[in-house]
Parts: sequence; C-alpha cells; structure tokens
Amino acid sequence: MKQYLKPLALLLTIVGGINWLTFALFDLNIVNSIFASFPGIEKFIYIVVGLSAIYSMSLFKEVCSISCDSKR
Repeated sequence: MKQYLKPLALLLTIVGGINWLTFALFDLNIVNSIFASFPGIEKFIYIVVGLSAIYSMSLFKEVCSISCDSKR
C-alpha cells in the first residue's frame, strides 16, 4: 500500500491543479460540476486533494536529492 502513496498524492495534486486552472481560465469548477448535488463528497475531495498537496511537499527533499545525484 505504501508504494502507491507517492504516485497517488502526485496524481491528486495534478488533478487539483487542473481543476484550479479550469476555474481560473473558464470559470468552470470541475469537481463542483460533477458533485454539486453531493456537497459532502465535494468537500471530502477538496480535503483529500489538499492533504495530497501537503504530503507532496514532503517529497521535495527526495526529488532534490535525486536531481542533485544525477548531475554528478
């Protein structure tokens, strides 16, 4: 299960970013469009995406160390 956490967090962060992009450019909130009649589910999705973004911040050290190692 743990091996899926990093890719899942990355995927959810990308989905959240795309949602923000469509909202900014086209005033279209994709999550709201899909789950408008289920506000509890919509809020849950926003929480999970936000937690994924916070978790993804912890991956910076790993990404930077891999990037620095490849330059040597």
